[in-house]
Amino acid sequence: MRNKYLVDAQWLEAHLDDDDLRIFDCTVHRWIGPEGSLRIERGDAEYKQGHIPGAGHLDLVHDLSDPESKWRFTLPTGERFADAVSRQGVSDNSRVVLYGTREFQYPARVWWMFRVFGFDSVALLDGGWQAWSREERPTANTAPNHSQGVFTPRFRPELLADKRAVLAAIGAPGSCVVNALSPDIHSGETLVHFGPKGTSGRKGHIAGSINLSALDLVDSATNQFLEQDALAAKFAKQGILDKDRVITYCGAGIAAAGDAFGLALLGKDNVAVYDASLQEWAGDPGLPMEEGAG
Repeated sequence: MRNKYLVDAQWLEAHLDDDDLRIFDCTVHRWIGPEGSLRIERGDAEYKQGHIPGAGHLDLVHDLSDPESKWRFTLPTGERFADAVSRQGVSDNSRVVLYGTREFQYPARVWWMFRVFGFDSVALLDGGWQAWSREERPTANTAPNHSQGVFTPRFRPELLADKRAVLAAIGAPGSCVVNALSPDIHSGETLVHFGPKGTSGRKGHIAGSINLSALDLVDSATNQFLEQDALAAKFAKQGILDKDRVITYCGAGIAAAGDAFGLALLGKDNVAVYDASLQEWAGDPGLPMEEGAG
């Protein structure tokens, strides 16, 4: 166990029978198609084929998003989130561990949502399903049957940012805005249409923002997080650790949660995520963007 927010496969297997433990597969599939079109699907099909014993599946695409929003993955109401996790046996005194079969950012998004709603006893499995299966640990193909839980949402507005907060942070002393997307998207070399209707507007990044891709926080061969010193060096190189106010963003608030999680591993767990991210920002010509490395 490396951190209160990060557990390894050995720890998790040793605690599978804990009464208060709730484990969830949070897999989401994403494909970038021709001309930057984006396709999103929930990952429950893979979950049904095999998962960590006792794990349920949390549907980030539907159950854990606001159905009334015009943007993908928008934070749901506290009541909607509480209903979704309570039905899967989560209570205020539970311990929650999240994982995915591919990128860690989707479990990180769910981790962030738990924390937005006042729940800190939540961690990611380091290396996710890749680490679990690589180490040949036990699997199951049946869903758990937990009794109804009682989860009480306690909203933390400081962990959520909107476009007004981002505008205020740009260039402000002690603040920084961090793009968690890949360098080619940040620079404008690649355009991705993050909006659900296929139009995200413009190439590049929020003016004045800096770039630290969430994918750079893990070892690409193992999907496990970098060691503490190496992780800290990534953020320190960009001057992020020195800032009192950090807002992360990406296309739809997913990779942004990944950067927020990386900072939490370094003890900086008060980072805000710009929920609508480039879905909103790039589609509004009145909001400043720029191209180049930044």
